Amino acid sequence: MADPFQHWATLIACGRADDFKETDLLPEFLSDIFCGLLGYTGPAATADTYTLSREHHVEVDGKVADAVRGRFQKGKEQFVAFLEGKGARDPFDGPFAERCMSAVDQAYRYAINLPCDSPFRSPCGLPRFSFRGLDL
Repeated sequence: MADPFQHWATLIACGRADDFKETDLLPEFLSDIFCGLLGYTGPAATADTYTLSREHHVEVDGKVADAVRGRFQKGKEQFVAFLEGKGARDPFDGPFAERCMSAVDQAYRYAINLPCDSPFRSPCGLPRFSFRGLDL
């Protein structure tokens, strides 16, 4: 794929992303945007250090954040921010489908449990990025 950002923008703009659940699209979205475009690396990229880890660092009520950005080495984890994906139709401000809390509430609970000193903690949805309540 030549331009992952354009690919995802088109997928979302034409409504095709609406046909899928978050779990169907999120792994590719994280790989394309965060690894391919932004240059983060996963555990398979190098033997010593990686910067994006999925599905196990921040847990709240039996659920885990979709990914965590930071610096990860054997025996040492330095967290910067977590990422929580939501589907294209999923509202940030209210419960959706089987989820009993809003995406913002869910992100807040992850944020207060992330072992990190960084003030940047943001839920991101597939069709938009949200930072401190603003859709970007």
